Amino acid sequence: VPSAQHARLHTELGALPHIDFAPHRFAAVHAAYVLSLLDGREIERSLCKMREWLQPEGKMFLSTFAPEGRRWGAFHATFQARCAAGLTWPGEISDVAALLAEAREVGSGPFHLLDVHTLSAAVARAGFTIEEVQSYAPPWDAAEVCCGIVARLPRARPARRRLSGRSVDSGCA
Repeated sequence: VPSAQHARLHTELGALPHIDFAPHRFAAVHAAYVLSLLDGREIERSLCKMREWLQPEGKMFLSTFAPEGRRWGAFHATFQARCAAGLTWPGEISDVAALLAEAREVGSGPFHLLDVHTLSAAVARAGFTIEEVQSYAPPWDAAEVCCGIVARLPRARPARRRLSGRSVDSGCA
């Protein structure tokens, strides 16, 4: 953030999907590496909340861990099989410590790897227009792969549509 904009910057510490803000409060939302700690349903809920928090044409900046990195080699075949089976959330890992020895030092629990296809689809379902999506190596580990998305909220809310017998706004009820 340029120093000239610091007066406009507001940061808030909280945990998704539980944190909440007033509708249209922010011009931008940035969530770095937090979606990997959520399951698919919580990711959907969080994206819908971010959509509500943003002003029209507001931007969302996301970065997540992706399954393509060297660290996740033991999970690659499972991820590919889940993708081939058409699962919406192929990167869900129920216990990361069972997969990674280094995770045992910090604890066990669920973890979620999100590739560009999975994350792009979730962002689009939540009613965002994707401006940029990419896989990249983070500066702290060239063998790791992350997924980044910049998305914009449309000026006008998308029209409501029928889905499974109920009327919904995009993917957000």
